[in-house]
Amino acid sequence: MNKQEQLTRLIKQKALAVGYAACGITDTSPFTGYLDAIEQRIQRYPEAAHLYEQIRGNGHPKKLADWAQSIIVCVSRYGHYQLPMGLDRYFGKYYLVDGRLPYTREYRAFESFQSFFEDLGCRVMVPNLTVRWAAVRAGLGQFGKNNFLYTSDGSWVMGKVWLVDTVLEYDAPQNMPLCPEHCTRCIDACPTGALEQPFMMNY
Repeated sequence: MNKQEQLTRLIKQKALAVGYAACGITDTSPFTGYLDAIEQRIQRYPEAAHLYEQIRGNGHPKKLADWAQSIIVCVSRYGHYQLPMGLDRYFGKYYLVDGRLPYTREYRAFESFQSFFEDLGCRVMVPNLTVRWAAVRAGLGQFGKNNFLYTSDGSWVMGKVWLVDTVLEYDAPQNMPLCPEHCTRCIDACPTGALEQPFMMNY
């Protein structure tokens, strides 16, 4: 096992040890699929173009950090949490467990993992990067037609990404299609009509 393989294994072991459900690694090339999707939505929904323009840069890792060599993606589950009744009327479940508060398990996992890179001597950055597209390219899951990321734990997951200045072993995306070809159940059930067609969401 060479040094890259050893470091890659060590990073993935650490991710699981601090509490993440899975960890994948990919390169820092542009997310062309993401950028194409942004352009398609701008063309289809010109009234929301200013919103999409604001996040176009999230598809260019090297523009965020020209020194970056690898993208590390971790996902954690939040579907197993039992939340107080009634809160779902006011807040999405994701936002109740997204780890911004220092006493949460998710916050501690994030802090511990970040410190781990610094202890290794890696230059590290937490970027404004397209997390779901990074997770897909790192082999952690696939998109459903509803634009959600689906992993082996389902879609009730959230991701974190780090840019590091070290070349690592990269994971391959999953190739098997997730949704049946003619299925439109998520589109038919969308309460606001924002999901107008597969993989197309109107802001």
